[in-house]
Amino acid sequence: MPVTEINGHQVHVDDEGFLTEYDEWDTDLAKVLAAQIGIDLTGAHWKVIRFLREDYQAKGETPTTAGSRWPAVSPSRSSSRCSRRSR
Repeated sequence: MPVTEINGHQVHVDDEGFLTEYDEWDTDLAKVLAAQIGIDLTGAHWKVIRFLREDYQAKGETPTTAGSRWPAVSPSRSSSRCSRRSR
């Protein structure tokens, strides 16, 4: 399994660069990874991150939106909403 260095720590990743070892993650690593893509983590981000990590630890898999019952918004409808807001 590939190993990479992030913020001075060696971490195991898959071929796509995703972490593969649950215990190698910590909040400092999360901040560094977020900063690399221009995100300053807020309280709302941390709430979601904590939920996802706790859920993964309990269930052994990550939650997905596949099969969710959320209504889809068509691109044309979404675009018209954006254009109305900007007027």
